Amino acid sequence: MSPRSAAAKPIRRVAIIGRARRTAVGKSLADLEVRLHKKGLEVVLVHGDESLPGAGWTPDPADAAAVHECDLLVTLGGDGTILAGARMVAGTGIPLLPINLGGLGFLASFESNELGEAMTAALAGKLVGERRSLLSARLEPKQGGRPRNLGIALNDVVIKPHSSYRALRFDVSAGETLLGHVVADGLVAASPSGSTAYSLSAGGPVVAPGLEAIVVTPVCPHTLGMRALVLPPTAEVRVAIRTRDHAGAIVSLDGLEGIPIGPRDLVRIALAKGAVRFLRRPGHTLPVVLPSKLGWSGSPRRTRG
Repeated sequence: MSPRSAAAKPIRRVAIIGRARRTAVGKSLADLEVRLHKKGLEVVLVHGDESLPGAGWTPDPADAAAVHECDLLVTLGGDGTILAGARMVAGTGIPLLPINLGGLGFLASFESNELGEAMTAALAGKLVGERRSLLSARLEPKQGGRPRNLGIALNDVVIKPHSSYRALRFDVSAGETLLGHVVADGLVAASPSGSTAYSLSAGGPVVAPGLEAIVVTPVCPHTLGMRALVLPPTAEVRVAIRTRDHAGAIVSLDGLEGIPIGPRDLVRIALAKGAVRFLRRPGHTLPVVLPSKLGWSGSPRRTRG
């Protein structure tokens, strides 16, 4: 789907997410709130909790519900904050404007020093909306129990052993086609947005975020023949755990706390029906964004004669 102009609906109510306890984020959040109020816009501040281990930044339920009545969601922070915001507006059509106040910020459209420029462009309808695919994960227990949905992820669904010192044995299929019996440290199923995260570190390819595909990347496979695959959007990835004991494995969505699964359970991963609409500059495509993030644009060293 091609990017579309974000000027279709006037922006009157803006939601802002940021970990206000962090000094730089708190200052930017306060400044942005004042700026938007001066423009006559209503502002919804989304508060959250960082005290739950493994749960990342957890938004207040009432604030998260209020976001659905807004015309724009702005995230101030790193990729973790952007992921939290994406889960909040997934499938709603509410555009998300991600501002990087963290580290690398692969998912961000603008850096911290571009906040004013980004807001001006967004309010004027000069940014375009880019559809970002989401992944859904479903668990089918082998020994009793009902199938259940594990949730959605913007970046990736990761399956790993409970212990980092053991390899995981599993079968991987794309639909009814068996891709292989794998022994590895785990498996990453990534969306195009998540192709620059864990999958990239594990040797997977970079896929433009506007595309629809699933990247399947084994983590440290015990055979040189197993490599990352890019599957079409209609494919369903099936991962059947084949551990020889009762250890099972864990499934993590977007790096959140792992969900335990049994030694013979089946995990189904597919592109979700809903999506997230990211705002970005017109023409600001993958080759423009990534060079500075991945160090592709470094100048060659000069040698003295």
